[in-house]
Amino acid sequence: IVQAVYGSLLGLLIAAMYERYGSFLVPVIIHGAANIVVYVVTSNTNLQNLCMNGASFLVSALFSMVLLARCLSKKQI
Repeated sequence: IVQAVYGSLLGLLIAAMYERYGSFLVPVIIHGAANIVVYVVTSNTNLQNLCMNGASFLVSALFSMVLLARCLSKKQI
């Protein structure tokens, strides 16, 4: 379930950034940064315990949705 939500939110963010900037480089950078963050968090036990709980998940999901909404609202046509 966590992977499905994470993948969906990241996919929406990446798609929105591609639409906004019209460049394939921006989504590639976002995806790479997300992979680095996941690697760092999962390789460090202290960070893993801090980040892998329900409250952190809800906060990060809410933050992602707000960021996505903000990016989409600023799209220039």
